[in-house]
Amino acid sequence: MLTIEAEGHVWPLDTFIDSHRFRRSDGDVPPIARSDWPLACITADCRIIEEPARHVPWHTIIAYRAPELSSHLAQCPDCGDTAEIASSLFANEDGTLILDCPTCGSADPDGYC
Repeated sequence: MLTIEAEGHVWPLDTFIDSHRFRRSDGDVPPIARSDWPLACITADCRIIEEPARHVPWHTIIAYRAPELSSHLAQCPDCGDTAEIASSLFANEDGTLILDCPTCGSADPDGYC
């Protein structure tokens, strides 16, 4: 069983990824990889790194997400992907702000984080 050391504890890797809402990387470079937004990433050797997305060594990443308290990125509750808030935010007919996930198309009227 693979483990990761984080938050002063040793976690089973899968438990940490799931409980901290990381999106597992399928080997493809996500669209956000071309941005300068910081991401929290887990490497294949079970380390957590925070880098601007365009500097992340994507060939070594097994999971990623927006860092804690990010005001620029949001995470979709349906697919778990990370998206830039500025490009995903729109208002519907009644003025409610909605974050629209560019990956799965899910629209959340309360926003997502």
